[in-house]
Amino acid sequence: MLLNRKHLRRRYKYPDSAVNQFCKGLADLAVAVVSDPPALQVVRDPYDNMIVACALVADADYIVTRDKDLLSLGRERGARK
Repeated sequence: MLLNRKHLRRRYKYPDSAVNQFCKGLADLAVAVVSDPPALQVVRDPYDNMIVACALVADADYIVTRDKDLLSLGRERGARK
């Protein structure tokens, strides 16, 4: 999981138990996208395009990110940053 990456763990000094509890909470709230999301070209990073496409398929209310490309979108078909 991304929250366990070393550079993030150095920056945010939470104990392993808190990170694991947070990740479990996210998993409990998550919606799994099982269909192929539509191909979009809304941002320059192809990975970011996939994030937006999955949010649209899952009918997400928000995309929570610190990614500047995604933040520059504002609203995309009703999803807010």
